Amino acid sequence: MTPPAMMAIRLPTPVTAIRPAGVISFNYELNLSDKEINQFQDQIFAQDKPIVENQKPEDLPLDLQVELSLKCDRVSIAYRQYLAEMGVKLGTA
Repeated sequence: MTPPAMMAIRLPTPVTAIRPAGVISFNYELNLSDKEINQFQDQIFAQDKPIVENQKPEDLPLDLQVELSLKCDRVSIAYRQYLAEMGVKLGTA
């Protein structure tokens, strides 16, 4: 079975907002209807929503010494390094 794959793109708009876009590919059972798949995805995203919306601080510190980072934070670290290289002084989570 092929594992799920996800590509997420966040397009910054104003300083405190993003416009998400992405491609998500899952290897679902062939007998599931589109409605069942959408319900499952909605359930997963609904579980994430309160966590994301209540993330504090909203301002993302670009100084990597401010927070403890683990191996699973590699994408976040790369994003922060990219923002720093672009001259951004404070990112938005």
